[in-house]
Amino acid sequence: MDVVLSRCVAHVLSALVGETRLEPGGTVDLTIGVDHSQFIVCDRDAEIDIDSYSDEATAAGLATWAGGFAVFTDSHWAQCRVRLALTETRPDPQLDRCDHAVEAAVEFASGRLELFGPDGAGIDQAVIVVPPGEYGLVVLGHEFGTANEYGDDGDDSYTILLWPGTVPATRVLKAGRPGM
Repeated sequence: MDVVLSRCVAHVLSALVGETRLEPGGTVDLTIGVDHSQFIVCDRDAEIDIDSYSDEATAAGLATWAGGFAVFTDSHWAQCRVRLALTETRPDPQLDRCDHAVEAAVEFASGRLELFGPDGAGIDQAVIVVPPGEYGLVVLGHEFGTANEYGDDGDDSYTILLWPGTVPATRVLKAGRPGM
């Protein structure tokens, strides 16, 4: 039996924070509220499947499900810089410029994406619109190890590279998460 954590609420979020259209070749720079060491990128109508939060996903730094994914962050509670880029083909992720990198695939049925922390209450959240479809993605983590002694308020940041298409399986391209 699948356990559903929640349903993305882009209907309400887009009214609260507005939305930004991301076209191929474009980038969007955001500040997203991180809590419980994660932020979520989720298609408007997708259900977040808690079963996707496996030990393997946590180690990889990325949980995926039908319509979305969670990025596991180095900081536990912080405001996090996120760059979202949409390209026409798989980009070179430039692994020498990041601490950690993971690749996966996701399908966005509506193309209306929410970015938020799981306990977010409309603070540091975003709605991004991309063309609906299947996407390959690479998540790059930068500036790991900068959080304070409690694991809070770090300077870690993330780049999410999206392109139309898919990849065969989730895989770590560069291991740099603590505990890996």
